[in-house]
Amino acid sequence: MGRILHSLGLVEIIVLREMSLNKGKSYLAEFWPYSTAEAKEHYAISRKDATKSKRPSQSDATFDEFAGVFKNQLLEFYTSKQRKLNLNVHDLYKYVFQDYSRVFKLLDNGTILLLAHCELKNLSPKDTPYILGIFECLLNETTKQKHFDDTHSKDQIPSQDDYLLVMKPIGILLINHLKYNKLSTDKLESVATFTCKVIQHCLSTTALLDAWFDVALKEPDVVYLLFKNRLPANCFPPYEIAKDFLFMGDLLFQISKEALLSIVLASGFNKNLENWILMSEFPGLVITGLLSNFNQICYNEILLSNYKNDFDEILLENENFKEFNEYIKFIMDILSYSTHDSVKIVFLNCFQSRFINPVLEYYSLNDTYHVNIIFLLSHTINQLISIPEFSRSCPITQFIVEELIEKCIDTSTPNKTSLIDIFKDALLQPTENTILTISSFNLLSSFCKARQVSLVLKLFGFEPFIVDIGACVIKSDSNTNDLCNLVKLIEHGEPSYKTVLVDKLEEGYTWIYKVGKNGDPQNPTSSRTWLKFDFSKELPLLILSHFVRFFTNPYTVNRSLLNLLKCITSFNHGKIFDFVLNDTSGPTETFFYEIFTFLWESLEDYSSKYYCGRVVAPIVTPTSHILYLFRSYDKVIADNLEEWYKQGAKNPIKLETLALNMELFKGFVIDLYSIHKTRNLEHRVFQKLETSKSHEIS
Repeated sequence: MGRILHSLGLVEIIVLREMSLNKGKSYLAEFWPYSTAEAKEHYAISRKDATKSKRPSQSDATFDEFAGVFKNQLLEFYTSKQRKLNLNVHDLYKYVFQDYSRVFKLLDNGTILLLAHCELKNLSPKDTPYILGIFECLLNETTKQKHFDDTHSKDQIPSQDDYLLVMKPIGILLINHLKYNKLSTDKLESVATFTCKVIQHCLSTTALLDAWFDVALKEPDVVYLLFKNRLPANCFPPYEIAKDFLFMGDLLFQISKEALLSIVLASGFNKNLENWILMSEFPGLVITGLLSNFNQICYNEILLSNYKNDFDEILLENENFKEFNEYIKFIMDILSYSTHDSVKIVFLNCFQSRFINPVLEYYSLNDTYHVNIIFLLSHTINQLISIPEFSRSCPITQFIVEELIEKCIDTSTPNKTSLIDIFKDALLQPTENTILTISSFNLLSSFCKARQVSLVLKLFGFEPFIVDIGACVIKSDSNTNDLCNLVKLIEHGEPSYKTVLVDKLEEGYTWIYKVGKNGDPQNPTSSRTWLKFDFSKELPLLILSHFVRFFTNPYTVNRSLLNLLKCITSFNHGKIFDFVLNDTSGPTETFFYEIFTFLWESLEDYSSKYYCGRVVAPIVTPTSHILYLFRSYDKVIADNLEEWYKQGAKNPIKLETLALNMELFKGFVIDLYSIHKTRNLEHRVFQKLETSKSHEIS
């Protein structure tokens, strides 16, 4: 288990709580028989002050008489063999609406509990909103009394027995409403809205949760009802309703989603609810829903057929994918709303066991849908590790990476496919399949942005070591000046790049802090830890093998590739040795910089052909030293490069593709310079050459 992170700050938790309550109110306003605003003036001041109603429209005697008749009808129904219950629920609701304090009289004389025990099959569907409305009044009055002010004495606060009297019938009512199959759509929406309201009240008054879990679940009639309906002994009725409605249309999905998120949020304030989540099927059910959505679109042969060159538009055009993406956001919200590590862990463990593992297993058994699987997996992981953080420390993102992603990239288990294995395989595939390549690059970029040092070390072959900045042991060689000179050439050839340069220099600062990792408080040397790149590892070589083919790659592949290279360069606040620049090993160039130099020379060659108006341009051959290095590190990758060159000789580059990639590469040159200039200034990296200042762009 990874290190336990601190919970979200109190301010963030309060904001989430208020947002959740406000969303619940918006749903209620849409479906309730009477508006909340209109009803406010009818609230009772307290239960013990219930006889002093503010504005009764009927005498108490009339109401008492009506309530007595109503209760007798309920008793007669339970003692007879009647199948239908003919009650004037609408009039009862009007009595309560005229004076909310009357709901306590119904509670005390047992009418509320009798009404809760009525099954839907015995009631008229038209009565459903009014029955729910009466119980909503009960919730409003009970939770309102908790928030007393100086004008109310403490003896007016509801006791635990009061909360039990309220929560028990509400739980029974919801259990009986699980048999909702004969209700119309609008009635289902009323039930879903009421369920959401119940959880909103539990969120604001957590004593209701204690009343249910500590007492109500042990009541004989509740135990019997759970047994009769084949429900678990620790049943939480609002969840049972919400999880059923989660898959019954968009509107019910939205309401149920808010209800389930409120359950997760409330678990941060109530130990009983937290324990219930840890022991319940809730996490497994949610993740199984994600897998179900995944299956619905993964095994679709035409899912990506129209997005061979650029599939960004799939986010906007494919309706099935929109639903899948919406469900991913739901998972993200659950993790964001989880204020306790224990709740995060149980959802993440389910994500691994019920989503990642089945998908990887299917991937290893069948190659028919490999492209779809890789695309959807990449998108899912990208989304999850980019949860909007509530603080600069980004605890949720770090938590997800630490507890989940490292397990997925574990390659130590024999005969078991890991998440990273399938993306390595994708990068070895022919470059014509842009979906595989782009998905892999995007996922690796997200790993860098997650700011988890141990993960990136494992992936990219970094070797950490401690340096003493004060002793100026870090020396940036002349490659920094070379970058500077290349930028000046670009600016001189195209004056419009002056504006681009200014923007890129500002952006370089942003990248260093956007992708960089803040100092680890548990590691006092983290601020002095630099990372050294290892080009002998498979993944770095795969990335460079695509980089060397830059001008023949599709534009969309290069866009993702350059984003990944910037993420790697900016990682750890830019404290990277021997990746782009050779900082420690003498005057020789890094493998990356040799390829970069080759591409710059290719750019000059392509530029002359492009401006001469030739229809196609032949591929420029990589230097023999570059090919030799690839072969010395990995023969398979080297063979792929040779095959690429043979194919390229037969199919020269089209000018349209070339023009886009030329502009992209020029922008990347400026990016590299701006990131390294920022790095050198931030970390006091000094250049060897005394003349460097004269070359530097201010």
